[in-house]
Amino acid sequence: MGFDSCRTHITNELVAFITQTKLEIGNRNFLFGSKQPKPSAPLCLATLLLIQFRMAEGSNMGPPSHETQQEPWRDVSLGHLRQNLADFARERDWEQFHSPRNLLLALVGEVGELSELFQWKGEVQRGLPTFTPAEKEHCAEELSDVLLYLCRLADTCGIDLGAAALSKIQKNALKYPAEKCRGSSAKACTYAEGGQS
Repeated sequence: MGFDSCRTHITNELVAFITQTKLEIGNRNFLFGSKQPKPSAPLCLATLLLIQFRMAEGSNMGPPSHETQQEPWRDVSLGHLRQNLADFARERDWEQFHSPRNLLLALVGEVGELSELFQWKGEVQRGLPTFTPAEKEHCAEELSDVLLYLCRLADTCGIDLGAAALSKIQKNALKYPAEKCRGSSAKACTYAEGGQS
């Protein structure tokens, strides 16, 4: 492993470590757990190392801004989100309210709030170049709400959302064969056997 690859690997490991321990750095909200009011010595060391690596790479602490971000800052598994949401609800005794119906209605409400951000704007380009920084931040928050409610809903329904999504992608690949539907937005029946070419 070359130096650059090694540095990238170590940086990613440090980011994961700091994030998992929920450290608050500057304005980044990595909140402490209730039983860890102060950062441990290893955590402080990891933070300092991460700062050094980030400075060496010419970047600042934490994820890039929404204006320049091209790739996700770090991968987050659906299982990680599911467990965090379950813990969040249990700690507040909110499980009693998290029925599938209630979560679905909450999800629909969040989709509505997300839709409001695009209302009356006409066709919006990829990357949201016409959005102000505040609008993009608001969009990120609403998208997060939608994702979190969706994960929580799937969990309460006993559905492995990741497995279901991969299965659906495979089904869609059969339903919309690339060689037949490339560049077309026609309905699936168009590509079915015996349908129009």
